[in-house]
Amino acid sequence: MALLGLLVVICNAVLNLVFYVAYRDQASQVSPWLILLTPETALALSFRAALNEQVVFRLFLFPLILLIIRYFTHSQKASLVIAGLASAGLVGFIHPGFVQAFLIGLALIYIYYERGLLPAMITHFFADTIPLVLISLML
Repeated sequence: MALLGLLVVICNAVLNLVFYVAYRDQASQVSPWLILLTPETALALSFRAALNEQVVFRLFLFPLILLIIRYFTHSQKASLVIAGLASAGLVGFIHPGFVQAFLIGLALIYIYYERGLLPAMITHFFADTIPLVLISLML
């Protein structure tokens, strides 16, 4: 589980940094708040995102979708897969870079399901903090 969390953190950091370096001008236009980013605000944003998104998507939506699907399919395995895909899909829709957010959402669902909310929140926090702090230092 720790290896999966580390993989999520490293992949997210590398992908975000590569994207930012390659598309610095476009990134500033799409996300104008980036020019205001400091290491302190990066930490605050990462904490807020980890807390809010994990509570909404893992603690609320995932179990809700799971219950609804289980009611119709009566299969725990199918319900878990569909609920995980639906929750990760919703995460993908609210983030730029659907595929990256979707895959990270799937990993965080698995971490949440196997270990609970706190490990998923910690993984999410570091996955956001590392690239945001590094980007803030590059500004």
